[in-house]
Amino acid sequence: TYDTVLENVAQVEDRGYKGDVVARMAFSRYGDIYRDVTHLLGLKRPRFPHVHWQLDVFWSELDSWADLEGWLQRYEEGITRLAAIWGESLRRGKPLGIVPFIPVFKTLLTGEETPHVRCGAGSTSFAIMTDGSIHVCPVAPELPYSRVGHITTTTPQELRNILPVGPPCTTCSERGVCGGRCLFANQNMFWGRKWFNRVCQTTRHMIHELRRLVPLAERLIEEGVLDPHAFDYPEINNGCEIIP
Repeated sequence: TYDTVLENVAQVEDRGYKGDVVARMAFSRYGDIYRDVTHLLGLKRPRFPHVHWQLDVFWSELDSWADLEGWLQRYEEGITRLAAIWGESLRRGKPLGIVPFIPVFKTLLTGEETPHVRCGAGSTSFAIMTDGSIHVCPVAPELPYSRVGHITTTTPQELRNILPVGPPCTTCSERGVCGGRCLFANQNMFWGRKWFNRVCQTTRHMIHELRRLVPLAERLIEEGVLDPHAFDYPEINNGCEIIP
């Protein structure tokens, strides 16, 4: 499957496509986030300008994990290593296309907080099903909170911010930077509050590592090495959830 995907993307490139390409992956217990992200960014054919991932948490059974805490710790160590090479890319004036880093760093740099979950689910982004029903997210239309309207009876004004993220995200000190975890996970808490909070700690760790780079970026912008608009990504909602 991996080879097939690469070959398909390479063919798209060969036919003249010049736009953005995002390598997206579910990061599982078998992964090494530093290895996997740097591998994808380093490919020459096809080329992936941006890499995004989602943590494989809440989708599987909690009992299936032998060492969840160890996996999360290794993931955080990988994020620290990725932040280090991302900092080096700032020095070169060309930030690596690590999708979760870029918009979060823009918030840290500018102070412009995100008013909702970064994917826009339940606030500015919705899924329209084949029967015309409108859902906050396409992930689980069978769940009771998902359906929020119908294209024949519901206006865009009625939909905006119809289902904001709930606790514990609402009281988190990093909410303005993060925006809140996945609305599906926030609404369901399949693994309970303890593990929900532990997974959120990985986001706090990422924010901490990026916050340390703000003084460097400010200096590089002042020196003309780094364009502040380099962090204007994504320009449109391209489906990247941003927060892993």
